[in-house]
Amino acid sequence: MSNSLPYWQQFVAKFFSEEGAFKHSVCDKFDSKQFEICYAALPRYFMTQFDSGVETVQITIDGAIETPFGVESQKSKFIYWFKNGTQVRFLNPLIQTSLLIMVSADVHG
Repeated sequence: MSNSLPYWQQFVAKFFSEEGAFKHSVCDKFDSKQFEICYAALPRYFMTQFDSGVETVQITIDGAIETPFGVESQKSKFIYWFKNGTQVRFLNPLIQTSLLIMVSADVHG
């Protein structure tokens, strides 16, 4: 894998809808904040993660619900593996994910 902007532009074009967005709601006991990464920003979002030492990202979406706007999940998990061996996990109830994105079922291509 090449961590270049053209690589991530091709990846996003293959797996994401131009009308979509990648939304994260981060919650704790007292507050919540929503982040939305629009289609145009997704290639740089992924490239920046891998430039920052991320080696692998695993996203698990349990109980996904298809809506007219995409896929939403109240139960999701993000696991980041870094080159130095560190692993960072974001688990529910910390995050909620709305994936308004997938256009292809072939995620291994």
